[in-house]
Amino acid sequence: MKHHQQLRNSMPAPADRQPGEHRAIADAWLRSALDGIRQMHLNENTRREVAKRLF
Repeated sequence: MKHHQQLRNSMPAPADRQPGEHRAIADAWLRSALDGIRQMHLNENTRREVAKRLF
C-alpha cells in the first residue's frame, strides 16, 4: 500500500457519522480482510501474488 493510501485510510471519520455507520464500515472491512486471508490460506497462487505486492 502506498503511503498516501495508508494516510487516507488512517484518517478519522467525519464527526457526523452515526455509530451504526462506523460499525457497518468496520464489519465490511473485517469481512474483506477475512476473505483475503481465507483465499491466501486455500490458494498458493494468491499467496504468491500477495507476496509480490509486499516485496
